[in-house]
Amino acid sequence: MIDVKKIIKTTECFRIFSADKARGRLSHAYLLLTPDPVYLREYLKAFAEEIFCTEEAADGFCGKCRQCKLIGKENFTDVKIYPEKVGGKISADDITALIEDSSLKPYEADKKAYIITDVSLMTAAAQNKLLKTLEEPPEGVYILLGATSEYSVLPTVRSRVNTLTLPPFTEKALLDALKETCPDETRLKTACINCDGTVGDAEKLYGDDEFYKVVTLAENTVLNLKNSKDVLSMANSAVNSADISEYLSALSVIYRDMAAYLSGGKPFSDRDYKKFTEGYNLASVIYASDKITEAIKRKYFNNNETMLIERTLLSILEGRYIWKKS
Repeated sequence: MIDVKKIIKTTECFRIFSADKARGRLSHAYLLLTPDPVYLREYLKAFAEEIFCTEEAADGFCGKCRQCKLIGKENFTDVKIYPEKVGGKISADDITALIEDSSLKPYEADKKAYIITDVSLMTAAAQNKLLKTLEEPPEGVYILLGATSEYSVLPTVRSRVNTLTLPPFTEKALLDALKETCPDETRLKTACINCDGTVGDAEKLYGDDEFYKVVTLAENTVLNLKNSKDVLSMANSAVNSADISEYLSALSVIYRDMAAYLSGGKPFSDRDYKKFTEGYNLASVIYASDKITEAIKRKYFNNNETMLIERTLLSILEGRYIWKKS
């Protein structure tokens, strides 16, 4: 697992939480929304460390004091995590145990915290059982809920918590967070620019050899798409050897960086963009990007993937011709 403590401290939602603590205005309950199911548990533990840290640094919890270390290892008696094991479910009995335990005094600190790592693991009955404690918790008790979508959280629960949203990270932030554990810089950059903006997805793509074959296929498409005769063979190759969503996403990223190069900016990846942009101008690259975006949307309503790719590649060629003449 990647240590996400550094990257979480750069986020606006953590700064809001930390500021609440500094002012002595921490809410009794928070809901953290993030699209990253892989590291949701780790993010919530980081917020718990912020609550209990005894040697806070300028940017938040230290991660080194006894409380921080024990919370990170899930061994601090005043912080309980549900489910106890990753991948488990959260039952109404678990919430009953949480409620009963919350009425007891802390063992080591002057407060207690309960982490529910993913509300989607809770039944509706379990969420409803938690409502009274969310509304009137015992003094010094904090409840940290996590979810990848607000739709998994009952409206009655949402109305009783402060919601913090953790948006997708930038490519640079992901690169900084993963560079120590993912040493192949070229491979890591490719993963960061093609992922969904989460640490979990970037890490997954970094280790996925099949994904890099898709990226290579997309690169070959851009470099070798010269005329309409190339379209059918390229479309068949894409459909037969790649996940079309990943293929379109890889194309989108390449054309985005081509636009950055042609507009005088700095592309994120290290490709030879002088070679990639041969035969294009900025207008035709933007046109190609728009057509790829349309294809990504259409994919969900079009079962004929070959026809979808053919149409997209023909549109890219058309754009090159139109903008070359204009």
